[in-house]
Amino acid sequence: MIFRKLTQWTRFEWTVGRLPVEPPPLPPHYAIHLAEREEKAAVWKVVNDSLALDPAWNASFTELRPHLRAQLDEVFDHGQRRDGDVACCLALTHGTRIVGVSMVSLEPAAENHLLTGPCVYSEYRNRGLGTALLLYSLCELRDAGLTRIYGVTKQCPAARFVYPKFGGQSVPYELDALLATAV
Repeated sequence: MIFRKLTQWTRFEWTVGRLPVEPPPLPPHYAIHLAEREEKAAVWKVVNDSLALDPAWNASFTELRPHLRAQLDEVFDHGQRRDGDVACCLALTHGTRIVGVSMVSLEPAAENHLLTGPCVYSEYRNRGLGTALLLYSLCELRDAGLTRIYGVTKQCPAARFVYPKFGGQSVPYELDALLATAV
């Protein structure tokens, strides 16, 4: 719990009217789809490895890991994107390999709709794939009927270079409130 005092968190807000009508096409050999039940282990591996191996996240992720694992289990135990679903998971693939994921909450009143944020394996970073995954996530939330979308992240490179895209506005945020409502 010490990291909460040492780590600065921020919450981004997007208004769906500022989002592109459709996400631009991905580079060749890449695709984004709703993750299937049988992809659950591969999705968790991306979340776990991308956050645990990221120097900006590894200390915080140790404490967040059980919370994110529980959210992942809930997403995959209830299926993907049926009427009444409260969350879903997008998978970014390179060929047949899942190289990035983004779990999102479809509940309009959620304090954080980007449950994991865009998680991409380190060897696939700096190619615009995190930005693409963010945009696809925002569009998925817009298509689910949300008008305002929130994403909580720590102050890290993604908060400076990825989250402000597509009109994202940030304000400081106290993570304890988010964890208290989610756990």
